[in-house]
Amino acid sequence: MEEKKPTAKKEIGAPEVPAERTFYANFAGFKVGLYDFIIDFGRSDFSGGVIEDSVIRIYFSPQHAKSLHMILGKQIQKYEERFGQIMLEEKKKDKKEG
Repeated sequence: MEEKKPTAKKEIGAPEVPAERTFYANFAGFKVGLYDFIIDFGRSDFSGGVIEDSVIRIYFSPQHAKSLHMILGKQIQKYEERFGQIMLEEKKKDKKEG
């Protein structure tokens, strides 16, 4: 009589997801190509420099970029209805006197 060897069961499903990571960014840079939108999120040291190893680059298809634009706009509208208008400071340009 042959002895049956136990076999390992392989579960089918989504791959294991790593633990959630949080990233704070105080600037974003944008690049646009024919087939994708690229957003670099990062942290600035407020003197114009970028903190080393602080940039995350995310690629979007044009369709996903437009979808993100619409969703983000709706969320900003809800925020402002609840908490008031978000005020932006105008960036002042240095004018050379001459």
